Amino acid sequence: MIIKAVVAAILLLPVILGGCGSSSSDATGETSTSTTSEVPVDTTREVPARVILKTTDIDKATYIARANLRCDGVWHHMLRSYTEIYPSVAHAFRTEPNPSPKAEKGFETAAQETLLPYLQEEFDNVQYLGAPEGEDEPVTTVLRALQDAVYDGQEQTVSTPQQLAAFFIDFNQLARQYGIDHCLTQATRFDPTGKPREPTQTSAPLRPSSVSVGASN
Repeated sequence: MIIKAVVAAILLLPVILGGCGSSSSDATGETSTSTTSEVPVDTTREVPARVILKTTDIDKATYIARANLRCDGVWHHMLRSYTEIYPSVAHAFRTEPNPSPKAEKGFETAAQETLLPYLQEEFDNVQYLGAPEGEDEPVTTVLRALQDAVYDGQEQTVSTPQQLAAFFIDFNQLARQYGIDHCLTQATRFDPTGKPREPTQTSAPLRPSSVSVGASN
């Protein structure tokens, strides 16, 4: 009987912990309520996509500006890392109509070790902003599409910028509709000659993370 009671308590622990909440503030010192919104678990995935948002007191226009700003910073550092770590791969996809199998293999490595981790960082930084009051549902929908795209890319062989961008088609459409169009993942953005958008100057730092993307100052 004692063993059964212990097992039952262990099984109930996730339910008990799931009901806990807390108040928080982001790296800019902005306060927010303790209300959170979580995307329902996608049971078709081995690693379910999940989005948890804090509700903030900023309006939608301010949120869009800050989200675009954070995406600018992530993309700036991601493209710089891509061209510096994989210069021959970047050159091949910029100049050759049909890049060699060696170049495609190099892009596979770049995608898994650099590009997708930075795109995960994009998700983390935008999620960290929370959502304007009353906008939890649309923001959650956009961010879930982004997280799903990253997961899909991590689970597949990605040999070209076009293949990578294909995972983000749904996210791109939703993000553009909402207004955070600086966050789009498109094959043309991986062209080093495309003069990627420099991060806008701001006092709000990016959220600290395992990927070193720096901060927008």
